[in-house]
Amino acid sequence: MNEAGLAFVRHAARLGHECGPLDWTPEVAHRIRDGQRRVEDDHVISDAVLHYVDLSHGRRKLLTMFIEVDRATMTTARLAAKIAAYGRLFEYVPQHPDRSRRSAASSRPAWQYTYPVFPRLLVVLDGTRTPSLPARLEARTADLYALTRANPRLSRLARHLQIGVTTLQLLQDRGPFEPIFTVLLRGTPEDRPPLTDLYLKHAQ
Repeated sequence: MNEAGLAFVRHAARLGHECGPLDWTPEVAHRIRDGQRRVEDDHVISDAVLHYVDLSHGRRKLLTMFIEVDRATMTTARLAAKIAAYGRLFEYVPQHPDRSRRSAASSRPAWQYTYPVFPRLLVVLDGTRTPSLPARLEARTADLYALTRANPRLSRLARHLQIGVTTLQLLQDRGPFEPIFTVLLRGTPEDRPPLTDLYLKHAQ
C-alpha cells in the first residue's frame, strides 16, 4: 500500500498537483450493515483512503479514492466479493434502534457523513515480478470484469460507482492519469489496451 501511495506522491510532484505522504490513511473500516458481528462481517475495510488534489487547467479538483492492493493472496472470487461490498457501502443506511426516533435523516447513506461524494475505487494488482506477471494480471483483471458485471447489486449501481483496475508497476511507471485502467461495470475490456501491450509500449 505504501508503494501505491508513493506512486501518487511522485506523480503529483511531477504534475504540480497536491498529494503527500500524509494524504492516505491505511486500513479504514466502513460499516456496511447494522448489527454487532465481527468487524470483518459488518464492515468493508479499505486498504487505504487516499486524498489527491488535481490542479490541472488552473482549478482545484479534490479527489478521494478507496485503494485496494491485491497481491494475488486471495482468489479472484474473494476479491470480487470485496469489491461488491463497496456496493453495499454505497446503499447502507444506518437505522436508529428506536423506531420512534427515525426521521428523514434515516434515509441518508452512511458514507455521506464522511465523504462529499462517493469515492472512486482503485484496485491495484501486483505479484512476484516474473515475465509471466503481466499475462497473469491480465487474466485476473478479465475475471474481475466478468464477476463484477454478473453481480446484480453492482450492475444496478453501475452509473453511481467508479471502479478501475490497474497494476502497481503501471501506476508507478506511468502515473494515475494515463490510460492504464480497466473500468469495471462499464464498457468492455477491449476499451483499454491489454496490460501486456501497455508493458511493451513502456519498455520501448
